[in-house]
Parts: sequence; structure tokens; C-alpha cells
Amino acid sequence: MRLRAAPDGGEAQHRHACHLTCESDSLRRLSAQAVGTLGMDMQFSAAAREAHPNLDLDAFEDLLLRVEAQFELEITRRDEELATELCFLARGLLQSCLRRNWELAAALIYSLNLGLTVPLMLNARAILEAACLARDLIRRLERLVVEPTEQAMSAFADHLMNTTYGCRAAGFIGDPELYPMPNVLTLIDHSSEGNLVVLREFYDLLSEFAHPNHLGLHGLFISYTDELDVIRFPQGSRAMDSICAEAALGSATLGLQFTLLSWLAVDSLERQLTAAIDVLYE
Repeated sequence: MRLRAAPDGGEAQHRHACHLTCESDSLRRLSAQAVGTLGMDMQFSAAAREAHPNLDLDAFEDLLLRVEAQFELEITRRDEELATELCFLARGLLQSCLRRNWELAAALIYSLNLGLTVPLMLNARAILEAACLARDLIRRLERLVVEPTEQAMSAFADHLMNTTYGCRAAGFIGDPELYPMPNVLTLIDHSSEGNLVVLREFYDLLSEFAHPNHLGLHGLFISYTDELDVIRFPQGSRAMDSICAEAALGSATLGLQFTLLSWLAVDSLERQLTAAIDVLYE
């Protein structure tokens, strides 16, 4: 089985590079040698805590610390075995999901501190999207462990490449036809099966605010009165703010947990996949 070429003729780099290295100084500082507490810009303000006493903001900050503790400066491929290579690529993707959702969570905290409901909902929705991508990847890997046929491994490798290099706009990177990015709603639905059907409901609610629909416009910004000839825009707290904060924090917490658990699952799944492949080719 052979992986397709990475964009810009980068197959050799993609298949034979030993490391995925993070060059950003800010991310280097936030490595697995995690600080004991979050920086002030990653903490909920006293005003936010007072405005939302029913939200467990301490638990959200603790979850961010656990995510931050999993940051890797490099991911090394240990050998040339097929299971190792597939999981090596999966780790790179999952580490990016961790870092993306950590940054989105920082923006979510900033939004709640300032009482900005629209970016609060936007960031929570984006966290769910990356989390469902991570969860879907792990579920595919779990199925591969159960049935590690050559066809299944090839399909998993194709999904890895599409998810890693997939794009929508050809003018920026890669080729959308060569790397068709999985549809985000499909990923959401795959992750919403069984007792997690509420996840799609969360996503749909967040989307109402992410798009310029009624809730994202008049539903949030105007105050309805009996005066038909007046449209009022209230100042200060709004009726929807507390509802949105609860939905956003709940969704973001679920998304961060999904992303973290997906990252932590890879080591065990790699060992299982290696053993399953060994049995298959005995």
C-alpha cells in the first residue's frame, strides 16, 4: 500500500521525515512541560464568574491545562511498520486538533470575559468541528484494528491524507479534487450516533448564531416591545446571553474532552493494530 503524494510534491518529505516539528515560539513555550496554572489571558475574569455563577468555569480551566499538558514539540516515527506509519500520521493530525481547539478555547474565554456572545458561539462551534474530526478518526482506527485488511488499511490511509491535506479553495493549498475534505456535517453526524445524538443538537443551535439567521441577528440584539414602530437595541446584559454561555461552554467542554481522549487513545490502538496485522500476515 502506498500513500498518495502530499501537496507540492512532498511525498518523500511526508513519508520519510522523522519529525513533525513545531516552529512557533509561543507553542514551544507551551510544550508538554506544562505550567501549573493558565496565564491570565486564559482565565475567566471575576466579572464573568459573577455573571455566570451556574457555570463550572474552574472545571473548564482545568480541562485546558490537561490539553496543554499533551502538547508535543515533535512526533517521531519509531519504525517502518505499516501500523506505526498510519498512527504516526494520525498523531500529527490529532496534535493539530489539540492545538487548534486550545487556541479556540482561549478565544472563547476572551469572548465570555467581554460578554461577546457571537464569537463565543462561533468558537464553541469550531471546537466541536475539530473534535468530531478527531473522534471520527479514532473510530475509524478502532474499526481497522478489528478488520485490518489491505483494503481497509488503504481506505484509512486515504482518509488520513484527505483530512490532513483536504481543502476547499484550490488557490491556497493542494488540489480539492485530489484531496476531497470530508464534509463537516458528516463528521458531526458520525460522532452523534447512539447516546451522543445531543451533540448534533448542540451543533445546530450554535450554527443558528454562527450564521446571520434570526437568532444571530434580531434574536440576540433587539428587544421586543409592543411598540410596532420602534426597534430597540438594549445595552448591557441580554436575555439570550446566559443561555448562549451555557450552550457554548457545554459544547466546548464536550469538544475538548473528545479531542483529548482521541489523542490519548492512539498508543493503545497502535499496539492493537500492530498485533492484528502480525496475526493477519502470519
